[in-house]
Amino acid sequence: DYLFLDAGTTVYEMVPFLKEISGLHVVTNGLETALALTDAGIDCCLLGGHVKRQTHAAIGATTVSRLQELNFNAAFIGANALSPAGFLTTPDTEEAAVKRTAIQQSQQAFVLIDRSKFNAVTFAEFAKTDQVTIISRLEAGDREKLPVNIQLEEAE
Repeated sequence: DYLFLDAGTTVYEMVPFLKEISGLHVVTNGLETALALTDAGIDCCLLGGHVKRQTHAAIGATTVSRLQELNFNAAFIGANALSPAGFLTTPDTEEAAVKRTAIQQSQQAFVLIDRSKFNAVTFAEFAKTDQVTIISRLEAGDREKLPVNIQLEEAE
C-alpha cells in the first residue's frame, strides 16, 4: 500500500502503529515524520520543497507538483480547525495546497483532528467534511458540535 502522511504532531503519532504492516510505502512532507518512519524501518519518501520553520513541513509549488505525480491508497491529514459549516482549515495557504492535493491524489482520505479544534475556523480551507473521513476521540456532547454531513470514525 502507498500512504501519504501529512506533517504535524497528530499524524506523527500514527508512525508506531504502521510498523506491523508489511509492504507499506509512505510519502510525507514532514521532516520529523520521515525520520520516525525511517527509524521504524518503514519505507519512506520525503517530499521536497520549501521547509516551513514553525512546522518543519515541506510546502510550496515543488511539493504540490510532486504530489500531483503520485497516487495513494490513503492519505492521513492533520487540521487546525473544523468549522460548523463543515470546512477543514489551516492557517497557511501553502500547507492547505499540500493537504488539498494529497486528498485529491488518494483513494481514501482521513483527517485526524483533536476535539479542541471543533467549531473553529482558521485562514485557509483545504477540504469539506463530505470529502474525507474524520478520525477523532469524542467526549459527551461532541457530536452536537459537528456538521451534519460528517463521516466520522471514533479513535480509541
